[in-house]
Amino acid sequence: MEELPALVDFLIDDPEGERLSAEIAEAGYTWSTQVPRKINISIHLCRLFIELADLYDLVDPESDGFKLARDRML
Repeated sequence: MEELPALVDFLIDDPEGERLSAEIAEAGYTWSTQVPRKINISIHLCRLFIELADLYDLVDPESDGFKLARDRML
């Protein structure tokens, strides 16, 4: 992790780093438009919401997290 500041400086301040950053961003964008299907993204989001509900204990109606979420929605 100690090399992270130097890497960020290179990607932002150096002309070669800026070119490389743009190339990485373009490759990521191209990949994101071609590889993941909408159904895969939907399934992944549902899974994330389930995990979040579990983290905040929103599944058990008697839990404080569930009561807080219910009260905020009403």
